[in-house]
Amino acid sequence: QACRWWLDAERRIVRPRVIVAMGATAAHAVFGKVTPVSKVRGQALQLSDQAQAVVTYHPSYLLRLPDEDAKADAYAAFVHDLKLAWKLAA
Repeated sequence: QACRWWLDAERRIVRPRVIVAMGATAAHAVFGKVTPVSKVRGQALQLSDQAQAVVTYHPSYLLRLPDEDAKADAYAAFVHDLKLAWKLAA
């Protein structure tokens, strides 16, 4: 919240078509409210400035998963989310 003005200014200047929020903290910064990653990941979410957002896992989350099958599934979801963001930006 302390740096919200910076994010808002950056978005006004850059005018991104797509914002990828990696993790809950980034999603909170983009949406201004608690946004559970597991409930919104993998979707294109419309923002008020006509940009779209894609919420995905933070890379450190992928590294911390102890179960190899869960890690593989989460990594595949992460890659899927990044591909979605790339498609939206094109």
